Amino acid sequence: MPEATAWRSTTAKPYEDRGEMGNPYHERQVFGAFLKLAPEFAGESVREWHSASVDPPDIECTTDTGRKVGVELKELVIQEGIEAHKPRQIFIESLRKALADLPPNPTQNIAWLTFFPNKKVSRIKPVDVASFRQQSLNFAVDLDARWDDKWNQPRPHRIATNDEEFKKSYPILAKYVGEILARGRFDRFGVEKHEPSDHYWIVCPMMPDTYDPEWLGDRLVELLGCTVAKYKGFDSTYESVY
Repeated sequence: MPEATAWRSTTAKPYEDRGEMGNPYHERQVFGAFLKLAPEFAGESVREWHSASVDPPDIECTTDTGRKVGVELKELVIQEGIEAHKPRQIFIESLRKALADLPPNPTQNIAWLTFFPNKKVSRIKPVDVASFRQQSLNFAVDLDARWDDKWNQPRPHRIATNDEEFKKSYPILAKYVGEILARGRFDRFGVEKHEPSDHYWIVCPMMPDTYDPEWLGDRLVELLGCTVAKYKGFDSTYESVY
């Protein structure tokens, strides 16, 4: 009986057809790329391979010694993680649009500001965009005017927007931004360390694209368990995860 191997695709790009596992064309493209990276994944070279006529497996291989190896391709998609990050992504996109095409950085001490979204709101309302932009600029100028040299540290200076004085001075900014990080232009010795950008000096945090290793590992074990269960009729099962 043939052996079976499970491979997780992490770098495959979408193709013209459907760009997902279950599509024979996509599976062949993915396996071809995998075979170039691991030509002896089954312990020896593969002489010939093709899409399987019956699922499982996805790919049927014949090795140099005539062994038959079945390959099951799995795509690790964490749907829960995708759904959890959608609201945050929507807000950050509205934040970026509101801060697009800013005038040059008017400050002397600030290299850039990072605005973290307020978790209580979903997006910046169009009616608030103009005020949001103006208050962002006003805040930067005001912060620069009272800049303290002790804020020139390796870590950026943190500003909480839930302070009553902050909310009174910048109500629209406080409505949409939960926290601000200010990166000083100079170090504590007065040496310039961070050259300010002319137009991209108020930025948004990057979206995370990784997951907790333990949680991801559990999900992968679960996925492989489902795959192995499909191969109960095989004499042996070979699992390899890349």
